[in-house]
Amino acid sequence: MSNSIRQRLLEKYNLDLQHTFEEARMLEHAQQQSQLCDSTTYVSYGATSMQSDVAAPDPVRDASEPQTDREEVIGAMSTLCFFCGRPGHPRSKCPAREAICNSCEKGHFQGVC
Repeated sequence: MSNSIRQRLLEKYNLDLQHTFEEARMLEHAQQQSQLCDSTTYVSYGATSMQSDVAAPDPVRDASEPQTDREEVIGAMSTLCFFCGRPGHPRSKCPAREAICNSCEKGHFQGVC
């Protein structure tokens, strides 16, 4: 138990053993959380927070700004295409960019329908 926690407990009047233990546990937990917040970066996604080992992403840009070719290629290489099911290409280079699905008649291959 740290000196600061011991001092906080001694400042209290009329603490029984159970309340002393609970108070010490809460103070230790608060101290650990405070140290964790000082030593790590938290990235906020909506109403929740997640601990992150990497730097925070760039600020969100306006949706009206077009993606650069580099960003489009990087995004495409990390996921499977929703239109043809193959990895590693942007939508503009997709083999299914002008395809008509045999099942639903929308713009993708039937295999991803």
